[in-house]
Amino acid sequence: MEPCRIRRALPADLGDILSIEDDSFDPAIRESPDTFRERMEVFPAGFVILETPEGSAGYLCSELWDLSGPPTPSDFALGHSARDRHSPRGRTLYVSSYGIRKAFRGRGLGRALFRDFLERAPADFPFDEILLLVSRTWSEARRIYEAEGFRQVLTVPGFFRFSDGSSADGEVLRRPRVRDSTGTPSAPMMKDKELP
Repeated sequence: MEPCRIRRALPADLGDILSIEDDSFDPAIRESPDTFRERMEVFPAGFVILETPEGSAGYLCSELWDLSGPPTPSDFALGHSARDRHSPRGRTLYVSSYGIRKAFRGRGLGRALFRDFLERAPADFPFDEILLLVSRTWSEARRIYEAEGFRQVLTVPGFFRFSDGSSADGEVLRRPRVRDSTGTPSAPMMKDKELP
């Protein structure tokens, strides 16, 4: 794989992030500049950029959620406010958006960004599980997530409504933070738990 660097996103990266977003998603489901700006402000440790010698290749942003039970369809909305949803004490890491420029796909960079972020994140903030929402139609993205141990826990009917008038179900995927030595997800470790 080519040399690359993953670092925290900065406000100066917004133009690159929006360009990657445009290259990655249908116009009807793209997030707004204000949404990305807010995500950077609210949870900077959860927003990263993938840089290569050729320029910015991808981004990943996330939030910590404080779920009181299993996720429900009402937990998910495009363009939701990170300020309203993020909880610094939340134990569920929600990957809210993740994109790779088309010119960089097929090189293993998307998988590297996703895996590196999930491996490094616990050093910056504690969490027990990871959630994400993916379109049923995004087979390449699903392969990455499934290879990382994610399993479907919820379907959100018709969540994605595309500019051509079609729609696709959203699938909520979940994985525990900790994986055992075989790479299989296992129960979270107690050392991150806050005690009363």
